[in-house]
Amino acid sequence: MKIASFLSFFLIMSAFISFAQEVKLELSLEEARRIAVENNPDFNINALEVDIAKETQKQAALKRIPQIYGDFNLQQNLIIPSTPVPAKAFDPNAGDDELMLLRFTTKWTSNIGVNASYDLFNPSLQGAVKEAAIESEIKETDHLLAKNQLLFDVGDAYYACLVALEQVRLAEVDSLSKFKVVEMTQKQFDAGRATLPVLNEVKLAQNNSRSNFQEASKIFKNSKEKLLVLLGYSPTDPVKISFQKELGEMLSDTETSSSEEHLSLNLRKLQQQSKLAEIQLNTAKNGFLPTLSLNGYYGSRFYDNSFQLFKGGNWFGNSFINIGLRVPITEGIDRIKKISQLKIQQQIIAESIRSQRNKQQLDINTARDDVDYYEQEFKRKKENIAMAEENLKLATQQYEKGRILISDYYNGVYTFQKERTAYLESLYKLFVSKLSLEKASMD
Repeated sequence: MKIASFLSFFLIMSAFISFAQEVKLELSLEEARRIAVENNPDFNINALEVDIAKETQKQAALKRIPQIYGDFNLQQNLIIPSTPVPAKAFDPNAGDDELMLLRFTTKWTSNIGVNASYDLFNPSLQGAVKEAAIESEIKETDHLLAKNQLLFDVGDAYYACLVALEQVRLAEVDSLSKFKVVEMTQKQFDAGRATLPVLNEVKLAQNNSRSNFQEASKIFKNSKEKLLVLLGYSPTDPVKISFQKELGEMLSDTETSSSEEHLSLNLRKLQQQSKLAEIQLNTAKNGFLPTLSLNGYYGSRFYDNSFQLFKGGNWFGNSFINIGLRVPITEGIDRIKKISQLKIQQQIIAESIRSQRNKQQLDINTARDDVDYYEQEFKRKKENIAMAEENLKLATQQYEKGRILISDYYNGVYTFQKERTAYLESLYKLFVSKLSLEKASMD
């Protein structure tokens, strides 16, 4: 009894934990996009790359401050170096050509001190700081482009889910309708008022209807899983999705702003790349200029033939300040080629800007034409499905009363299904065309 009670308790707690972990999402298009921007891992990676670019910019700026570092070294000279010097410098009686060896260090030497260096004028360093700032801006623009693509993908997946869900509902209604037809035809067959081929035909249609329902359910499941991935969830996560509005109600939520209200992100990126190329070109030209630096050292050196570092009399102060001037000579050959490449790169970017302007305007015009076309197409398909549905109701009533043949009834069913598919397809294309116009206005 205790084991059975424990197992029951375990199963109940497991079910409770599973239920508690289930995530329920009641989605509008705006809510789905918000969740995706916050939770999509690929987009989060893109945001972290922007943070890296900003840190790189800060790192480049830190190179402009004075570089200060301390150093310490201890050296044992196994062979004490020596150098020949005129002997007469130490012995007045020595001959003019006589030499003597002079040792110029001890067995133990050490050095401890603080070094400092500051570039008073360094054109390469100034250019690197400016380049890092522009590259950070380019990364931010890439992030906005990624966001724009994510918003489009989420919208596309969201509408695909709504259309697929509507297909499931319609397929379910169709299956119920086919079931009633089979039931009615079976009664007619039992009463001798319908033939076996007619009965088999309606049963065949019922099986096809069930297959259509299963296919629609599969499409909806796949669409929902794609949307979940875009929202940052795994397809296996216990997430239940519901939609705040029906499919037809979404039309009023897909209005897009005009392209004049937005600066093209791709154009902005190209302009930033042009500015970066200009900075790189100026940096390369300034590379012919010398580098002027201020250097200093403050420390002490130890000399002794015995290892007595704390013997104060063997420590000697050492300090200096100097100004260094570095004039490039051979580097100029490579720099000339680099300048030529950067000038060509500027021409490429200029042409890319012109091409992007034309492409963006073409994309906007195409998307706007698609919106106008699919709005009219949707109105026609909406009228068609209303008429087809009315005809199907009349055909069903007539068939139930035995006034038309089963073939005539199925002609009405086929027409309705065809118009239903065309209606949903036109509605989805209208949604996507509006998303495309929104994206083209931003890109």
